[in-house]
Amino acid sequence: MFMLKKLILPGVVAVIVYAVDVAGAVPTAPEPAPAPAPTPTPTPGYFSETEMLAPLTLAQVPTTDGRLYLNNLDATISNLQGLVSSRAPDLMMLQLSRSLYNRFRIVGSMADMEQARALAEQAVRAMPMQSDTWLLLAKLQASFHEFAPALESLQKAEELDVHATGVPAVAAAIVRYEIEQAMTGGMVAPNLAGLPEPRALAEFVQRANDAINLGDLSKADELMTRAQYIYQDSNPFPLAWLHVQQGIAFLRFGDPARARVFFQAAHDRLPAYYLATEHLAEAELLSGNAEAAARLYQEVYLQTANPEFLGGLAMAQALMHDENSAATMARAFQEYDALVEHHPAMYWQHAAKFYLKQGNAEKAMALAERNLGIRQDLQSLILFASAAAHVGATDAACDTFDLSMGSGSRPPELLTLQNELTPVCAGNDRLHN
Repeated sequence: MFMLKKLILPGVVAVIVYAVDVAGAVPTAPEPAPAPAPTPTPTPGYFSETEMLAPLTLAQVPTTDGRLYLNNLDATISNLQGLVSSRAPDLMMLQLSRSLYNRFRIVGSMADMEQARALAEQAVRAMPMQSDTWLLLAKLQASFHEFAPALESLQKAEELDVHATGVPAVAAAIVRYEIEQAMTGGMVAPNLAGLPEPRALAEFVQRANDAINLGDLSKADELMTRAQYIYQDSNPFPLAWLHVQQGIAFLRFGDPARARVFFQAAHDRLPAYYLATEHLAEAELLSGNAEAAARLYQEVYLQTANPEFLGGLAMAQALMHDENSAATMARAFQEYDALVEHHPAMYWQHAAKFYLKQGNAEKAMALAERNLGIRQDLQSLILFASAAAHVGATDAACDTFDLSMGSGSRPPELLTLQNELTPVCAGNDRLHN
């Protein structure tokens, strides 16, 4: 029998952060600047006083060349790996863990993530009174969807920081927000009235996701467009990350052509950024540009070894009538099964979406139900309800749909589900206006 657990975190400000990280990690924003950001003001030369443009180009907002930036990060990691084995191992292992985590967010290599977590675990044992070690461990645990341990590590970081200044309060607050959204996001409709001006890119995106949860793409677009104008750093990653978030918003509302512009901008700014590449491939595929999609999916699969992208390649091959399509998809299924076995919690949701898209609703429902065992955010409920409806589990689908509609949130995925389930649940007095 299907049963929904009681919500784990009642009363949190529930705002969904969409699956930014397709590899399965909790979406992680670039670190915020602690100082308030300046209010965006028109700058002569690249936008008018009445209209802000997005996405801004490299010429309009220059940042470090993306390839050079990654080369420098690679060199830093190589240097730190040598230092960890020779001298000052405790501090070096913390820095190495952080650098590997940063590279994972760009390149998408699970080997980097696994090594980063192992080093962070060593660092908290070696430096248990240092708050930033616990904060980093919390981020990594959350990335593996180990939410309960992540909250414990975060609490430890916050407790230690009462007596020290190792973890800025705003950084800890954003980590807590990300964990809570992964667990229960979207289950309370956001209220945008009377909120203070966002100060950092992550705060603009959080506010934009509030708007998306209310079905307001225009407001979300406006917020993320404004966010570009507060950016004053040379690091290309945060701005590329912002472009991807804005593109995802358009993709969620069914506009792959507009989404593609943002994914291309992120890809141009940081070519190795795997989320930009795979979302650009998705936008190309949805637009019918199968050859471009295949090239991009192959590129990002070879970089990350993520079977999700191998499946994307198979779909592009099918559109091109490539006889290798079926074999490619079979390999993607095999590799996804292995990935879920190795990192189950991290990939239950993503694998469920993948199998549902490929027509295996029974497997999708089983994975989605396991995912609900660790997180009961709105997107996870929508996924389960959709899978349940596809296998004919009407009571489970309608119960979950009812709970989702009762949240008051109205993201585009829930409106799509409403259209799908209206004829299924109409006789059960479960529909909401």
